[in-house]
Amino acid sequence: PDFDYRFYSDAEIESFIRQHYGSAVLNSYRRIDPRYGAARADLFRYLCIHQYGGIYLDIKASVSRPLRDVLQADDHYLLSQWDQYKYRGWGSARELATIPGGEYQQWHVIAAPGHPFLAAVIQRVLTNIDAYDPFRNDAGPGAVLRLSGPVAYTLAIHPLLDRYPHRFVDIEQDLGIGYTIFPTSAAHYSLFRGHYTRQTRPLVSVPPWKAVLYRIYRILRGGLRRLRLLR
Repeated sequence: PDFDYRFYSDAEIESFIRQHYGSAVLNSYRRIDPRYGAARADLFRYLCIHQYGGIYLDIKASVSRPLRDVLQADDHYLLSQWDQYKYRGWGSARELATIPGGEYQQWHVIAAPGHPFLAAVIQRVLTNIDAYDPFRNDAGPGAVLRLSGPVAYTLAIHPLLDRYPHRFVDIEQDLGIGYTIFPTSAAHYSLFRGHYTRQTRPLVSVPPWKAVLYRIYRILRGGLRRLRLLR
């Protein structure tokens, strides 16, 4: 009861971005293929919490304790990593090999408005969109993790840890915020037709000729992999 809940439709998201960040950022957002709703949601959550502050949670998350009891008056930014006993091997992308504990979770973003961590994350994602090439950056879930998801999020924040206020927590044990209400990943994916983990198209819009070449490239690559398995 101490918090306001805000829900944004697709049209309201675009209106928000245009109002607070301008047409250039909106155009970058629109360049993300709408089939990759997760990547669009990544960028929007960073923009929204940077503007207003507050708490973002993925749709499958849950809260079991009053937020007023677990947040502290001097909190500026909360960071959490995967409990390797419960989530063994999670958050261990190769790009994060030098970061103790692996990726910083971004299925939750809890921050004061205007925090420099999020400014850095936003800039990194926008740069990744501009630099995207399907042959180099690929498509599907790995591309999302690196372009806008936890890999991009972690790489933007980690160099700034010594410069800005934050608090590390075990988000589930310390705050009572659960990662998912679903017993299995399959149960979650079954709710969403065309889930981004099944996508093979380029993540960011590219010229039609490049999209066609990339599709051919994926078909040939898949064929070569199957041949290796048959040998």
